[in-house]
Amino acid sequence: MTIGAARRLSTTETILVVFRGTHVPFYINYEGCTLRCRPFRLKVEACTRCRKIGHRQDVCPSTPDAICHKCGLKDSSMDHECEPVCVVCGGAHITGSPLCKQRYKTKTPKYQTPKPSEVPSSRTPSLNRSQERGPQRGRSKSKRRGPNSTPKELDFPTQSTNPHSTSHLPNPLKVSWAQAASSNCSLSQNISLEKVLAENASLKAEIQKLKLELQSRMPLSNLSQHSEPRSFIPAQSPPAVEPTIPLPPTDMDTTMPRDTSQLPPSNKRKTPATPREEESLSDTVLTLNDRINALENKTQKKFAVIESKISHIESRFTAQETGQAAINDKLDKFLDFVQTQMQQTTAWIAAVTANNPNIAVPAFSPTPPPDNGCKP
Repeated sequence: MTIGAARRLSTTETILVVFRGTHVPFYINYEGCTLRCRPFRLKVEACTRCRKIGHRQDVCPSTPDAICHKCGLKDSSMDHECEPVCVVCGGAHITGSPLCKQRYKTKTPKYQTPKPSEVPSSRTPSLNRSQERGPQRGRSKSKRRGPNSTPKELDFPTQSTNPHSTSHLPNPLKVSWAQAASSNCSLSQNISLEKVLAENASLKAEIQKLKLELQSRMPLSNLSQHSEPRSFIPAQSPPAVEPTIPLPPTDMDTTMPRDTSQLPPSNKRKTPATPREEESLSDTVLTLNDRINALENKTQKKFAVIESKISHIESRFTAQETGQAAINDKLDKFLDFVQTQMQQTTAWIAAVTANNPNIAVPAFSPTPPPDNGCKP
């Protein structure tokens, strides 16, 4: 068995080898190494951008919205949780996974004979038709049919009077080429008509929206001018003048206008705003937006200054409160010390007077407490 050709598949380590024969060997020897061979099968190309079969993602002709390449959800975030859905088989796995049972292309045989039960023979009606007609005059083989003539097999058979013929059997698969073509044409026409109707509806909605925007942007003076009723006199064709009987001249009716109550409403549209008016309106809107933004910035700055001042005042109040609490603690300690000294002096005086009642007790001055930096 000889090798006809070999090439590498992209940048992978797989090499596609073409053998001259009908069988693929299990192993081949290449530079002293035995390499395993497996039959090559084409995979189904599936795109994860448009979720269609027939092309890869890197050559997708369409540019749709952002679609998740796993589940196919539109306008989804990058870190959302989803379950993968295969484009080929619709299973719960990633597209191109080895778990997919339909990832390989199935080979269709070149010559596939239809079953007699599924596809009926097209020659059966013509044979029945020839049997009903009976023997006919034959033709010589040298004569050829014209270019516009059609074979008898393509003629659509008429209903036969023979009750035992097979042409009376109900067969839904008997469809002529003209019927199939007409059905395809009608289907395509219906689809195109639906598309045109949808486009017309969307265009009408856009036109109505633009009309409302123009009416809202127009100044009050233009609105008052457009709101005034207008008398519209449609142009009438002049009366037919006969050549034999001349018509008398008629005076032009310039004093009284015609009665327009019975005339149909005018189809004139309101004159849209000129580009200059639109530009002036857009300029005024931009200036107003700039002023509003400037006012918002000023108010935000002022509020920030006020908040900083309030926080500074609150910090000063808290510092004063802590200092006052420390002073109160020192005063309480001093009062406790004075009370203990007074109690000691009274007890000493009582003891001295009890032992020697004739002794005069001098005035006692207690020792002052140690100075700890407190100024009462």
